[in-house]
Amino acid sequence: MILKNITKNLRIGLRVLSNPERAFSELKNYSFEDVVSYYMIMLVLTSFVAGIVNFLVSIIKNVYFDIFINVDVKYLAMLNYTLSVSASLMFLYIFVGIFILFFISILLIPFFHKIKYIDLLKILLYSMSPFLVFVWVPFSYFPLLIWSIFLLVTGIKSHKIVKIKSNSIKQRY
Repeated sequence: MILKNITKNLRIGLRVLSNPERAFSELKNYSFEDVVSYYMIMLVLTSFVAGIVNFLVSIIKNVYFDIFINVDVKYLAMLNYTLSVSASLMFLYIFVGIFILFFISILLIPFFHKIKYIDLLKILLYSMSPFLVFVWVPFSYFPLLIWSIFLLVTGIKSHKIVKIKSNSIKQRY
């Protein structure tokens, strides 16, 4: 069940990356809950993979220092430190993926006031797919940011704008 759900969400993420116009045009067929579910599952998976990659890279680096450079590595202290840094990294990814993205969505509201907030959030969550799929690769943040901005622009361009009455709260959300 869990593996099936993960593979389904990975396919969605790869579809957004490979054919963004089609993915954003089909976005109207998905409910907000479906998009949030995709995003949260991918965010937890990404943070878990990033923690594991960080842990393995740190272990390999310290073993290299011990064997080839003859640095005296205290393995228990190194394991304790590496596990705590990896766990902190996992929680940092989840924090940034939830709260910082929410604040970004609030900052985008004045610029895209003709788009319903729920639709803007759906586009924003889908446009974060490059980060959700590839952020575990070290030093890849800037290209992923550019890719996400491109997807955000693509999603906004493909969105059908509905005229929203200024006094209607129900239409805005």
